[in-house]
Amino acid sequence: MIGLMSHVVPRTFPVIDISAWDAGEIEEMGARDKLWVTSDPDVGLPSHLWKAARSHGKLPDYGADSCAERMAAELACLLGVLAVPAELAVRQSQRGVITERIEGELRHGNELLSALMPDYEKDRRGPVPGYDLESIRSVLAEYSGWSEGVSAFECFTGLLVFDALIVNTDRHHENWAVVQDTGILAPSFDHGASLGFNATAAQMADPSRYAARARARHFGRDRSPSDVAQEALTLAGPDVSDMWLRRVESIEDTQIQQIVEAIPGSWMSVPRRTFVTAVVGANRRRLLA
Repeated sequence: MIGLMSHVVPRTFPVIDISAWDAGEIEEMGARDKLWVTSDPDVGLPSHLWKAARSHGKLPDYGADSCAERMAAELACLLGVLAVPAELAVRQSQRGVITERIEGELRHGNELLSALMPDYEKDRRGPVPGYDLESIRSVLAEYSGWSEGVSAFECFTGLLVFDALIVNTDRHHENWAVVQDTGILAPSFDHGASLGFNATAAQMADPSRYAARARARHFGRDRSPSDVAQEALTLAGPDVSDMWLRRVESIEDTQIQQIVEAIPGSWMSVPRRTFVTAVVGANRRRLLA
């Protein structure tokens, strides 16, 4: 099956100043300000996607979405989910995150599903009729996963388990893709809307309640990320289910805390660190219940 990735978490994550990097085209996909950038304009395509943190006033803590993206990349490694590498960054004093470009031509979920269902509303924002796990399993049937002999849907199931662990409520039809050149499910990307990035002080006071109330809105108004993950585990079969749940079980509280504590002190408050650690722990227990 899918091999676990060995990775050492730095004591403190670096913050890369990309103010002098060459700026390329604007990335239109998604809600945040995004720009393709590279430290070496002579190498061809831009190497990284710069995502500016939501501005002051739009979140309880400035930069919380960028921190969520950075921590999610590490938690994916713990779980054995292939995800794009991410680094905290600043650009002309603005906080954000840079993620590595995925090599190859991507076909996003909305393109795949519209090919299966001619009436599928591929340009629609928010929940879309026909966006369900059975349909996703159908369109992924001809693609492969991240390791030989592993199907794309088995890996996609891992993405949904990962979403449940990090409270990612934004796995919409443009937030996953396949690499058309290789026929392989693309690494997971765009995790800024996770780990309680927008939780208020009142919500952070009760992490278990926050985790329990999260909803995977693109899969139904009343469904939690854990509900969606459990459905995917059932569809994928007992062997795949056992494999992913063993991965969840193998994650230790000290590993979660190490990742949270690696965020630089000025980027995340102590109460938010405590909250994030507790939310991931609560979701881990919910998946294993």
